[in-house]
Amino acid sequence: MENRKQRSKAGDLTEVGKIVQISRENFVKFSLKNSKGKTASFYWLTFVSTEVDLQSQYRDLKGKQVKIGYQRQELFDPQLQEYRSFNVLNSLEFVE
Repeated sequence: MENRKQRSKAGDLTEVGKIVQISRENFVKFSLKNSKGKTASFYWLTFVSTEVDLQSQYRDLKGKQVKIGYQRQELFDPQLQEYRSFNVLNSLEFVE
């Protein structure tokens, strides 16, 4: 598995790894572990460009190798009373 954290042509950052956890609180959060063992969180907040029917199949993605396209966005956290950086998912594709 190749570790990639770069900008795509559309300006999104990308990360390649294995989805190790999917949590559902206010929004769906995918935890992705890369080849170096680092785990990062990606939030599904808007439309995601993918061949997968995310609305019905997102729970089945745990354990899958994927390439995620995302953007960092500053969102206000009312509990902390400050802005926090979130990785917002824009695209998802399977990798071999």
